Amino acid sequence: MTDRLAFGSGPLLPGDLLFVATDAFAHWMLGQAAPDQAALWAVLADLHHDATFAALVADQRAASCASGITAVVP
Repeated sequence: MTDRLAFGSGPLLPGDLLFVATDAFAHWMLGQAAPDQAALWAVLADLHHDATFAALVADQRAASCASGITAVVP
């Protein structure tokens, strides 16, 4: 598994964002990034409050249920 890790380095600058995610949320992020990476980063950048995150999770779970897809959404 470690052979698939990617590393980078550089300074963090004002305005940079770091995202720390559980394995389930990271899995969802990677799935969302494949079709539209720009939209994913816009959604993540807008998560300023617990309620916003909870609404995102609820929306994604509802969308998964409506489409008949079983998804891992935190």
